[in-house]
Amino acid sequence: MKKLLALLCVIAVLAALCIPAMAAEDKVPVVASVPAEWTTPYLYCWNGNGDAAAWPGTPMQKVDGWWYAYMPNDMENIIINNGNGQPQTGDQKVDAGLPVCVQVKADTSCDVEYDLPVEVPEYSEVKIPTYVIRVGAPESWASAFVWAWDDNLTNAFSAWPGMELTMGADGFWYGEVNAQYKNVVIAEKDGGEQTADLVVTGDENWILFGEKNGEGKYDATISNTAPEGFEPPEGGSSTEQPTTPPADAGSVKVHAMVPADWTQVNAWAWKTGDNTNAFEAWPGNAMTKDGDWYVIEVPGWVDGFIVNNGSVQTGDLTIEAGKEVWLDATDVANVGIYYEEPDIEAPTLPPETTPPTTAEPTPSEPDASKPVTTEPAPAGNGGLIAGIVVAVVAVIAGGIAIFFILRKKPE
Repeated sequence: MKKLLALLCVIAVLAALCIPAMAAEDKVPVVASVPAEWTTPYLYCWNGNGDAAAWPGTPMQKVDGWWYAYMPNDMENIIINNGNGQPQTGDQKVDAGLPVCVQVKADTSCDVEYDLPVEVPEYSEVKIPTYVIRVGAPESWASAFVWAWDDNLTNAFSAWPGMELTMGADGFWYGEVNAQYKNVVIAEKDGGEQTADLVVTGDENWILFGEKNGEGKYDATISNTAPEGFEPPEGGSSTEQPTTPPADAGSVKVHAMVPADWTQVNAWAWKTGDNTNAFEAWPGNAMTKDGDWYVIEVPGWVDGFIVNNGSVQTGDLTIEAGKEVWLDATDVANVGIYYEEPDIEAPTLPPETTPPTTAEPTPSEPDASKPVTTEPAPAGNGGLIAGIVVAVVAVIAGGIAIFFILRKKPE
């Protein structure tokens, strides 16, 4: 009896080992390598239920020469981008719940693996430290930008003149910069006036312009306290700056023509410079069909736009704020932008084709002079499985028989 029980225990253990198991975790790590010219990559992710991170995603951290971030374990798709989506990979399908390594190539194509090359720190909420700048630029400036870099000459932004600053109610241009990048230049615009190289020294930095130097650049001083005589805007302190454009900007219509096989069309819109989003979460708000075009109304301050169907999307499109615009997105890689409705033929799906039908051959009468033979049916998996089942049953029956024989007392 003891031997039989031991045998049954062994069988139970082997059966349990055949069942795959995975420990449930709330977050899984994503490790990435990116082109050298990228500054701070971001991880954007979503799943088939419509759950998604806020664009452009979670900033990634450095560990042993690799970048890493965590995402929820039910995410099935990812995009690695260089902040604000420029540049970015295409949509990458991944196995939900598994740690993943993504190697981004210069052309933004990717190699995806599930063996991590480095050990990453345990998950924790990531908040990138920043500093604030407030710039007292000449009144003649219609815009102001900040260009920033670190001591290793790594730039904070992908293209000159950098991030556009927002005019605050106190008359100072305002912005927040990743604290890694302490060296700054304030510029009017590409090709316009600018300061000499400056170095910020604290979390709050007031930049006051002086005279132009011999190179034609403004010398400037940086203080960590408000300048003498500064009066904050009525009803708030100097640190309270507008986070959204003015509400009186009105609204404009954006029209889009998309590939014929798209069954849903979404709009994602924002204001470049301060990256204020028009909609709450990616992939944005649905556009409605109006003839051959899809249309949506957006705030008049919008000048950044993406058309997507939830998985396929255009690149970041720059449009003129406050103007009605038509986007020919039938080729998402080459979008035409028009400010008057263009004469474009709407794409159509190719007609469905059915394979030609052929008459079944009429079987010939058998030759009575020849013997009729039949080919034996090949044994498939069904026969193999049936054989195994029969063998297992026979073994079990034999074991039980032996057990009872052994139990029988001798006469």
